[in-house]
Amino acid sequence: MDGGAGTRDVQERLDTVEAELEEVDLQIAVLQQKKAELHRRRDALLQRLEEACDAAQPSSSSQASRGEPAASRQEMQRFDGSDFPWSQEVVQHLQDTFHLPRFRPLQLRAINLTLSGRDVFLVMPTGRGKSLCYQLPALCSKGLTLVVTPLVSLMEDQLMYLQSISVSAAMLNASSSKEHAKSVMAGMTDPTVPFRLVYVTPEKIAKSKLLMSRLEKAYKAELLSRIAVDEVHCCSQWGHDFRPDYKLLGILKRQFPKVPLIGLTATATSTILKDCEKILSVRQPVTITASFNRTNLYYEVRVKNCDSDASVEDMASLIKSKYQHQSGIVYVFSQKDAESVSSALQKRGILASPYHANMDPTDKSHVHRRWSTNKIQVFSSSLGTVYVMGFFDVHVNVVTPPITTG
Repeated sequence: MDGGAGTRDVQERLDTVEAELEEVDLQIAVLQQKKAELHRRRDALLQRLEEACDAAQPSSSSQASRGEPAASRQEMQRFDGSDFPWSQEVVQHLQDTFHLPRFRPLQLRAINLTLSGRDVFLVMPTGRGKSLCYQLPALCSKGLTLVVTPLVSLMEDQLMYLQSISVSAAMLNASSSKEHAKSVMAGMTDPTVPFRLVYVTPEKIAKSKLLMSRLEKAYKAELLSRIAVDEVHCCSQWGHDFRPDYKLLGILKRQFPKVPLIGLTATATSTILKDCEKILSVRQPVTITASFNRTNLYYEVRVKNCDSDASVEDMASLIKSKYQHQSGIVYVFSQKDAESVSSALQKRGILASPYHANMDPTDKSHVHRRWSTNKIQVFSSSLGTVYVMGFFDVHVNVVTPPITTG
């Protein structure tokens, strides 16, 4: 074959490939643009679906369950409005402090009710913004908001978030130093309100006479604006997470009857809420129940490789291909599995860490903070440990079931 002819043939074929690549690049650009548009349309439709589901499942008053007249739909809809004395401040904090463009369904209703001095039970799925319903009112009130929460990890999550948006908050638990506890308790009666929110465990309420004394002084000085009871279903023996110390929280409403209480849960049934109402000494609370249609969640079932190494390899490939730079959780059956899986993922270039009950509390907090700030992409943990951690992270995009299942 002539050398010149051969070169021309190769050049022609190269030109053809280059032209095809340009065409493919153009098609990719068009598809990416279409994908972005479809994402926008999907998000808008999900928002409409979420709002429609909530509208179809309006809030109800627990008075009706006792034969008393329930709050009417018209009365409840009034609390969806923005014609209250605090409405302008509420919107300002929503946008400037919490950096949110709008409220999710039923959030504004709960906020207006608690700012009106009503006792509220809020039943809303995890991730739908229950915490905002007491955090934002705390900034629109004169004094502090006392938040009772069952787990230190829940407190740490909330404090990390509030600190990131420059909201003053503090927590008290069994591991708090004497100096820290003294500082927080002094702040509770300070007219300048150095802490807008103070997080405590139910055990602290039950066992600390000094804390109750400080709360009494704050109440008399009108510096105790609100009581929020997170995971309120823990009050009831019928609840799946019953905590004995929660049964002692009725002292709060008995000693501070003029302070509105808001109880929050993602799981309580009407029977459990009736029980909570009695235990907390709350009379005629308004119950707000949001839709449990989780439009942002989907499930995918994948065939698991029987070989454990191959299974971890598949998991690592999935994380790298679909969830790069996103947070995730890998469920395992034991602490040993948590250690081995995180180690295997680390060897495959993924920032992973174990999280289990036998870890030192300081190490657990360190993992928690690194994961919450995306310095760790994935943590592996047993089902039981994760269920009681209460991690709050709006960036979690992948949850992998136990990998040791057959």
